[in-house]
Amino acid sequence: MKSFPKERFQIGAWVQIKASVEFHQGQYRRNEIRDPTYGQIVGAALRCLGKRESGRPTNYNEDYDPPYLTVEETMYVWLVRRGITNKPIEVLDEDLESPPVFEISDGKVTWPCHGLPWQHARRHSWTDAEREQLRENMSDAPRDKKGRWLA
Repeated sequence: MKSFPKERFQIGAWVQIKASVEFHQGQYRRNEIRDPTYGQIVGAALRCLGKRESGRPTNYNEDYDPPYLTVEETMYVWLVRRGITNKPIEVLDEDLESPPVFEISDGKVTWPCHGLPWQHARRHSWTDAEREQLRENMSDAPRDKKGRWLA
């Protein structure tokens, strides 16, 4: 089993996330994040990669063979939380960066985020033209006397 790589970050550190990782049946998929997202490291986890072997149906007198994972490799991921009530996301070490440091006029150094929000809200990355198109589409929708949209 691999040991945890030399730590660049500690639990409780603020980081900038470039991509997240999802694991399913012994494989993983990396998801790029368009906008820079900040979060706090809340832990680390060991994930197993390999080939998923499906179980085989058996006859009445034989034992049942359940599905299992043949482990070929293990990898460590950081658990990063973007909000207090949000589930931690799994992030590879190479997809984390230290956030930029900002100076305040009185000489104190602060990070771009001042604590975890209660819940991370996703921002839409729509352009102004797309927003205007949505407004035009909804202005043509039928409404009742109180201004509510009709189904």
